[in-house]
Amino acid sequence: MKKLLLFLTITIAFCYSCNNDDDEPNVIKQEFVLEEVNNSGIKGLVSIVKSATDYTFFTIILEGTSSGNLYPTHIYNDSLTDDGNIAFSLSEAYRREGDKVAISSTPFSPIDKGDSFFVMTYDELINFDGHVKILKSESDPTVVAQGNIGINAQ
Repeated sequence: MKKLLLFLTITIAFCYSCNNDDDEPNVIKQEFVLEEVNNSGIKGLVSIVKSATDYTFFTIILEGTSSGNLYPTHIYNDSLTDDGNIAFSLSEAYRREGDKVAISSTPFSPIDKGDSFFVMTYDELINFDGHVKILKSESDPTVVAQGNIGINAQ
């Protein structure tokens, strides 16, 4: 668990340090909104950030979560209205004690390098025919937040 928290902290710090200023022309970002579902009080934002090294980070920030809870996060095929199958199971969103948001960050690699990263480019992700759903917990698959991404959010 400590390794997961360290990885998330480093990834989030990296992602927050990225912006679209002219000083960093190789770092780009696209954002999508996650809306509250089932009166959960949870909403959020998906950020797809391409780093200067061509790795892409799929980061989710959720407001209205409870401290210490893990929220399973998935990218599904098709739009919300079509309700497709799971395409990718992402890192769970987690809110540490004292934090105001839960965070999930999953790296994607542009090519298969034999590591544990999903293989997909930034352009493929921002144009993906899909949507994101956040679940209440592993034991309770109630959707608490969701939103279209890629071509479905346009």
